[in-house]
Amino acid sequence: MIFTEKFEVIVSDLKAYLNTRLQLIRLETTSKITEIGSELFTSVFLGLIGFLFILFFSLTAGFYLADYFQKYYVGFGIVAGFYFLVGLILYVFRKKVFLTPIRKRIIRKILNNKG
Repeated sequence: MIFTEKFEVIVSDLKAYLNTRLQLIRLETTSKITEIGSELFTSVFLGLIGFLFILFFSLTAGFYLADYFQKYYVGFGIVAGFYFLVGLILYVFRKKVFLTPIRKRIIRKILNNKG
């Protein structure tokens, strides 16, 4: 009879431990998801602001160059050529510039390593 009582206590403690562990996993998962989600939202918002800045700066540069060369297609063509070169350079170095740093940052966030 003593054995069954101890066994019941062990089973009860094990159930309590598993429930506590499950709650901890839920809380940690929720924390990670909200942290990554808020950073993603912030990055998208800042990206949108950056996009608008580049858009209006490009329009300004296009009109300035068009006025300088007295032809709209030349001014905006120069701006388009510049973006083509930037895009080509970024495409060539996309793994080093974008993919690897983004992967490392996501892994750091998930593993909660600071740095």
